[in-house]
Amino acid sequence: MHAFKLCATLALAALYQAEAIRMINFSSKVATATEDTDRPGICKDTTECATGYECTALQTTRDATVAVKQCLPKAVESDVCAGQYAGLCPTFSSWKSPYNQISSVCTYMTADNCAKNATAKSVKGELMCVAGAQDHDGNEIEVIYGCVDYDPKNKKLLFGDSDKSFKLSKTLDTASALADSCLNTNANSTSGLLCSGQGTCLPTAIASLDYTCKCNVGYSGDYCDKVESNKCALPGQCATGVCNLTTKECECAAGTTGNQCSECDSTSSKACNSKGTCSNTTCVCNDGWEGLQCTKQVKKTTVKSTSNSSASSSNPSAAATSGVAPASNAITPLMFAIASVLIAAVMN
Repeated sequence: MHAFKLCATLALAALYQAEAIRMINFSSKVATATEDTDRPGICKDTTECATGYECTALQTTRDATVAVKQCLPKAVESDVCAGQYAGLCPTFSSWKSPYNQISSVCTYMTADNCAKNATAKSVKGELMCVAGAQDHDGNEIEVIYGCVDYDPKNKKLLFGDSDKSFKLSKTLDTASALADSCLNTNANSTSGLLCSGQGTCLPTAIASLDYTCKCNVGYSGDYCDKVESNKCALPGQCATGVCNLTTKECECAAGTTGNQCSECDSTSSKACNSKGTCSNTTCVCNDGWEGLQCTKQVKKTTVKSTSNSSASSSNPSAAATSGVAPASNAITPLMFAIASVLIAAVMN
């Protein structure tokens, strides 16, 4: 009898271990299934980038965003926003919502270990401080440049890991400076993002507290709202298309056409992301969607349910996006029955 109980216990443990492995594998598939196609240029580090590109991170606390890193072209140090240089940040127009709602800013971040000698090279564990950085009162501040998301509606910088940086931005009133200089308030603007989502809002000069838009290749204008050509350099800039890093031209997905894939194709069933109507190469989006190609889903305010079960049934995809398997992938009835018999055997 003891031998039987021992066998039953081991069998039960093996059963649950197998189920745990199956759930992990399922969650892994959910997490990686859309990673490449939905986020062009995504990277973990520079070794995953093409020659001449560097993996650059952007901080954000925006809901449902993870691993916000992208390969950026870097011929010289000052091309990319990092350390003592105010360069470009990633562009996310070709990434799926909510990533394409990110406004890229190159701004001050506090640093406790940056090297102050502006002529020296950074060493391991150190970044170069921004030379001459001061607050509005002329007090010296130890800061570096880094990429961060900006929420235009709430006029707030979304620092992901630094309360100090957020407090500094409040002291310097950076959010207002960004809105005044980089946000197109024209009623005809369809973007709502800094630099129309096709450039980086960055300081006008090193250590300056004033900002301006630096447009991506192929765009121009004070707010990067004018399409000039089909040339591209950033993997995430071609609207719903992809930047071919060999030809440096945008390649459009079905439903879009024109330079920078900025026009809708009225002959395609996928025009306007199937969330609007294509009229004279311009999308008229359905309720709940916005953007040049109706790819940005407008967040609706919902009343939170007090019941876990009702919340799950009203949002069947929530479990998948959080990396947890939905109900259909829970322990099967047969496995539950086997487990019940084994538990009873062990208990008797």
